Amino acid sequence: MKNKMKKFLCFASLLFLSAALQAENIVFPADSGVIDITGDPYNAKGDGVTDDTQAILSAIRDHLGKQKIIYFPNGTYLVSDRLEWRNSDGKFSAYLTFQGQSRAKTIIKLKDAADGYDDPDKPKAVIFTASIDDKAPKVYKHEELGEGLQAFRKNAS
Repeated sequence: MKNKMKKFLCFASLLFLSAALQAENIVFPADSGVIDITGDPYNAKGDGVTDDTQAILSAIRDHLGKQKIIYFPNGTYLVSDRLEWRNSDGKFSAYLTFQGQSRAKTIIKLKDAADGYDDPDKPKAVIFTASIDDKAPKVYKHEELGEGLQAFRKNAS
């Protein structure tokens, strides 16, 4: 009986470990409709050296409001400015998801000495998302409300 229990626990542990390892390698089929940031037309490098800001901003602008996923294969995506959920008209929009291949190996990193990030008294978010569209009622400019959660907290009255 003890031997069967050991085998069962070993098997259950292997299943758990296998599931955990699979969760760390998220890959989508080519025909899934997911936007691979490293593919055409965006061609982000994710090499930790090339500035990928414009590639990522282009993907954001092209797919806001369309319930799309922008996929980041493992790599370090260097950015030098804020990644905002604004469309090409400059209006905030929602319904967009960033998905990395893995938690440990997909990194969006702010470039050293990036403009606008040098004053600790005026923190600036690197990724600034929207949870509502500009056409929804009671929308405020984020500059008046602060950054990130601070803005949403003030908007939740």
